[in-house]
Amino acid sequence: MPAVKRCAPAFSFSTTNSRYSMDSKEQTYKVSLTKKVKIISAVCIIAIGTSAFTCLCFPKPADKTLNEWLYAGFFVALIIGATYYALLMWPRRITVYADRLVLKKGIGKKTLLFSDIESIERRDDLAFDMRLCGSGGMLGYTGWFTNSDFGRYMSYVGGYKDTFLIVTRKRKYVMSCDRPDELVAEVKRRIEARHEA
Repeated sequence: MPAVKRCAPAFSFSTTNSRYSMDSKEQTYKVSLTKKVKIISAVCIIAIGTSAFTCLCFPKPADKTLNEWLYAGFFVALIIGATYYALLMWPRRITVYADRLVLKKGIGKKTLLFSDIESIERRDDLAFDMRLCGSGGMLGYTGWFTNSDFGRYMSYVGGYKDTFLIVTRKRKYVMSCDRPDELVAEVKRRIEARHEA
């Protein structure tokens, strides 16, 4: 009986390819707002709506003087600007890709490349940091804050129990998500894998 010749498999998967496949799969982490932030947001939205209605409707539009219309217009523009800022900065979810971290906001997104990240670490001691400019609870704690340990940073936080610090070449960021320990470990692993490649 003739010997059967065995053919080598057409495809083989190396450890490098397997690692690349694993690292190229994105991981998404939701950013939840705490109960306190939700209450602050609801109160702010009610106050904003009430203020805008009062400015435009009292006194009656037909009885408003030019100065009253100017004052009402300025106040309504201020309200719209503050609302837009809160939506612009509102952290929704964070997705970790093979080479970057992307924060999806209420409007737009923020991308941090792994090549720019110098360090990432868990921090849960930032609740009493000083706010320089930004939102103190409406749709999160967002904007510029400062810390006595590492200085000024940009905040995208839904709750202070789940925060982590990212230091890049140009700026520091504090973010939060539902599984912060897992996210920090995942980002570190992917950065190390890129350095080894």
